[in-house]
This record gives sequence, structure tokens and C-alpha cells, in this order.
Amino acid sequence: MERPVWHTLADAGEAARAALSAADWDHLMTGAEEEASNRIARAAFERWSFLPRVLRSVPRPALATRLAGVELALPLLVAPVGTHALFHPDAEPATVAGAAAAGALPVISTMSSVAFATAGAGGAPWLIQLYPFEDRGLVREIAHEAIAAGARGAVLTADVPVLGRRVRDRRRGFRSGVDARPYLQQELSRRGLASFWEGWSAEYRWDDVAALAQELPVPLIVKGLLHPTDARLAHEAGAVAVWVSAHGGRQLDHAIAPLDALPAIAAELDGALPVVFDGEVRSGADVAKALALGADAVALGRPAIWGLAAAGGDGVTAVLELVAAQLESVAALVGVGAVGELGREHLHRI
Repeated sequence: MERPVWHTLADAGEAARAALSAADWDHLMTGAEEEASNRIARAAFERWSFLPRVLRSVPRPALATRLAGVELALPLLVAPVGTHALFHPDAEPATVAGAAAAGALPVISTMSSVAFATAGAGGAPWLIQLYPFEDRGLVREIAHEAIAAGARGAVLTADVPVLGRRVRDRRRGFRSGVDARPYLQQELSRRGLASFWEGWSAEYRWDDVAALAQELPVPLIVKGLLHPTDARLAHEAGAVAVWVSAHGGRQLDHAIAPLDALPAIAAELDGALPVVFDGEVRSGADVAKALALGADAVALGRPAIWGLAAAGGDGVTAVLELVAAQLESVAALVGVGAVGELGREHLHRI
């Protein structure tokens, strides 16, 4: 398949919507309850404009970064999304290959459509996402299985003590396609769960995070943080990075916008740990704003899946390369020689 040419991420979104069933599209796009968190997160980007410098001689700003011991050509990740086979038959392997081709780092969900060894068979770097299950042994088992399959790090999603009420899924009676995913169904049975939804624990605590960080032979990132105190606690528990995120608006509705939470978390850490960010990112300009407000890397969730749904691995690459081109353009026009130089001085609060 020829790699698609999209001029905006909205173009990729339109192509994905045309390729997916209404139920699968709604499952991808749904937030919790009234979906206010999604609107709040998106509106936060509009409160910042750029304050550029000129005559700086930076036609090709550097985009490379390093996260969890992985050298990246781009400061971009693909956020964890479950069951990629819902969106394209090539599933997680296509996402990993597409991200690698662009120089970004994919994070594969515990709810992968395929075995971890299959997802990472191409040899490109990837991370495994973990849930805080009540069965701590199960968390470790999944982590070690993924590490044996090549995962270079782990991302613990901390903001799911219970599952958010996702209204679009409830209206459609959506079951996440588990019965259509033989591998996932087999894994559920093997691990003694009727559904992954039943396994999460409201009793998972920071000492559990510390124990996991100490046991794993790879770096641990804690995802789903919006409060600066939690960022400090993640650091104390042994995390190598924190991930500012509102879970795509799918957990707590009316939550603070991740972009609004980002500066306080970056200030709390004061450079002690890298900060990953996600939250309704829809352009390279959004990425630049997040980097300027304290992020070290930015993750794309839905837009990456739009690319996958529309054109498989090539679509994932096209989305990431589009965002990278937009980011490079913004950085040059702002007047920095590397995206790591972006800071609060390059933004104006509207």
C-alpha cells in the first residue's frame, strides 16, 4: 500500500472514520460520562500562543531525544490503546513497525490483540503497558512475559482503580471485541479472568509501585498523573519517568486538562525525571506547546490509531511524520535549534 499523504491529523481522522464501523469508531473516540474532559483538554491548547524570536538561523531544529534508555529520532510515543485488531487486521505489529519507521516509541497495551512476542517480532524498541490488577502476581507475570518478548520498559497506568463510565460504549453494548480476539480470550482464561475489566484494584498503592520498580529489570514509567504530589511520589517509588495524562478523557470526567496540570508537575520534579505528556494532541504545534510547558516527550493515542485504521503501519508512520514535520516547522519559526530548548519564554498566555 502506498503511504497516505495527509495534510492535517483531521484528514487522517476522516479516513479512519470512513474505514471503521460506527461502533468501533465510537469505542475509539468515546470519553467518560459527558466527555467534558476531552473538551477541557482540547481547549487548554487554545489558551497558549507562540512568542517567536527571529533571525536565529535554525532551519532544521533537532528533534531527537532519549527516554527510558531508548534513543528516539522524535520526541514522540504511541500511547497504549487496547486491541488494535479492532481497527486494522495487521494490529499491534503494524503499529510497532509504523512507529519504528518514523523514529517514535510505541507502547503496547496489556490488552494487545496478539501475543507480545508477535507484537514486537520486528525487533524495534517498544514498551509494555501494565494495569494495577488486584493480583499483584499477575501484574508481574504480564510484565516479565513482555520483557522476555523484547519490551524495553514498562508503563504502569495508575488512573484505573475502577473503569470510567464510557457512555458511547454503554449505549452500543460494546464488549471491546474480546470474543473476536482468540489470543486475548485465551489469555483471559489462562489468567483466571472473565474480563480484564474485572481485574483492576482500587487497593494498588505506592508501595506496590515501589516493589514493581525494584523487581523489574527494565525502567518503569508511571502514567495517568495530574497532581504534582503524585509525580513526587512516583519519583520516590523508583519510576524513571512520569506520564501526565487523563487517559484520553475516558476515566474521570471534568478532570483538569493535562496541559494545565503539566507545568506544576514539571516544577515539582525540577528536572529529576523526564515527563511524558498526552491529552488531545492534534498537531505538531500542540506537541511544541507541551514541550515548552515542561514535557520531554509527547504521546499520540487516537491520531496514531487513525493512521492504523486508515492505512495500517504506513498510516501510523504517516501520522507521526506529519506531526514531526509540523513540530520541526514550529520550532524553526519560534527560533530554537532543538525542541529541547522550547520553554515557557516561547509562549504567551491568552
